[in-house]
Amino acid sequence: RSKVVFIDMGSVGSLDRDLRVTYNEYTNALTYGDFSKASNYIMRLAVEIPRVNVPTVRAEMSRAIESWSSKAQLKGVEFKEKSFGAATADLSKVLTKYRIPNNWTFLKMSRSFLTLDGTLQYLLPEFDFFKTSKKYNRQADKRSLKQSLEPKSIRSSINQFFDTISEYNNLVLPELRARTIAFELTSNIFGLLLVLGFQSLAYLLLITEPVAVYSFLYQHYFKAIEPIHTQLAEEFFKQIPHLPYLEWIGIFILIGLSARILLAGAKVLKRKDFPQKI
Repeated sequence: RSKVVFIDMGSVGSLDRDLRVTYNEYTNALTYGDFSKASNYIMRLAVEIPRVNVPTVRAEMSRAIESWSSKAQLKGVEFKEKSFGAATADLSKVLTKYRIPNNWTFLKMSRSFLTLDGTLQYLLPEFDFFKTSKKYNRQADKRSLKQSLEPKSIRSSINQFFDTISEYNNLVLPELRARTIAFELTSNIFGLLLVLGFQSLAYLLLITEPVAVYSFLYQHYFKAIEPIHTQLAEEFFKQIPHLPYLEWIGIFILIGLSARILLAGAKVLKRKDFPQKI
């Protein structure tokens, strides 16, 4: 009873990152029944929106998607009425009604899904978009978590964090300085105390960083510190609550970012002369 099947997936291409993220969020909103959010993402995909009552358009799109969702989860409904392409068709009717142009890339993606629907209606006539999408999301979350725990991913996250800090120093901080109203700090006792407070907090955070690193190693990589571990250290660090691996990574990032921001704030306050722009 074997059968030979040819599946036509249409053309193969790539997506721009922002559009891919937006479309992914749109499908997730559909999956979990957040029709208002799904409508918002469709509006983000639209181009050159004319002068229309946007809240009315969004509400009408939400009703169209909700109607499709209700039909799609009923048994005995024809495949074409519950297919993913049917949702796109209902949305397109609303966009056409209000003369809102569709994103060309979105239309090409929709064409690919229509091609897939044409195949699924014969191979998997009982295909459930919601159940399949939820299952995929669960598996994707597991893969993402597993990948985030790999040393390569951790190094990449740390490098990205320091790149963000560098970008802040090179782009954002000079702009903040340029827009700051000049003031004379030497006569401003409150300003001096504020600088001192910022610096003290920053140095305190930097001092706690080695303690946090040692605690992390104690809980997750004890063999790395075993040669230098003492009884006194044991008594101290065993009292620290055990934290998951990812929470430690978040703590390190938070400590580093907070210290950098405090030091940058202190540096701005210490400057006596600011280029003032009106």
